[in-house]
Amino acid sequence: MSALMAEQEQNEGIQLAVPGLGDRLRAARMACNLDLAKLAARIHLTADVVDAIERDDYAEMPARVFVRGYVRNYARAVNLPAESVLAQFDRLWPDEQQGVKRQEPPSLASDVSARRRWPRLVTWLVVLAAIGLPLVWWQG
Repeated sequence: MSALMAEQEQNEGIQLAVPGLGDRLRAARMACNLDLAKLAARIHLTADVVDAIERDDYAEMPARVFVRGYVRNYARAVNLPAESVLAQFDRLWPDEQQGVKRQEPPSLASDVSARRRWPRLVTWLVVLAAIGLPLVWWQG
């Protein structure tokens, strides 16, 4: 048991030694001599959103797709490779929809053709009546 606990503590120490995404972005921002407000203005976000990204606090953020875009723009603004930053973001906040097969919407072709069938039928009946009635009247 104690060997297992020691290994878990060692693994936790390793995870803490690796800088998180927010720390990496903050360090790059500071290396570019940008303060929080200037960066926020540059990437068209509020300073609170940029601060939340740097703290890896996504609880009050909008949908994942938007936050992913925010992180990509942040990375570009501080000259970090967007692909590696997004890969780190994807590990931090995985996409639950990735393996889900999207359901195709039902085909409306049959519904549309059924709706169009009646007006066509009525139109043809009116045309035939318009041609046929004068012929019957003329013959009679």
